[in-house]
Amino acid sequence: MTGVDELVWVTLIADVNTPAEFTQYNGRIIGLPPGVPLPQLGVLVGVPGRRRPGTVTTWEWVMTGPVDKVAQAVDAIPGGGGWVVLAARDVWVSTAHALLNLGVPGAALQNGLAQLYSAAVTNDRAASP
Repeated sequence: MTGVDELVWVTLIADVNTPAEFTQYNGRIIGLPPGVPLPQLGVLVGVPGRRRPGTVTTWEWVMTGPVDKVAQAVDAIPGGGGWVVLAARDVWVSTAHALLNLGVPGAALQNGLAQLYSAAVTNDRAASP
């Protein structure tokens, strides 16, 4: 039997993109047995969202709609390794949402963000051999 001190604690978080039907769960903390996989993006305990680190011993689950196409597009940018720094990923998602709200077409936005990411990686690799 798993003890309370062995559980992985997850706080459900509502943000501006959280659908109204999930905002009632904002701040709820749930304990999951160790070894339960925490998805990067998907569904956790019936609530769609994305994972982000909280503290050293906790995780936050940012509740989203069933599919956030912007987040999916951003998640595809770094390739198989995914986003290592989730706070950086959040900046890209927020920026993409803001640009869409300004009227940048989705296809152009996705291509532009991928090109910017590639250029930044190329620069970083050249700067730190």
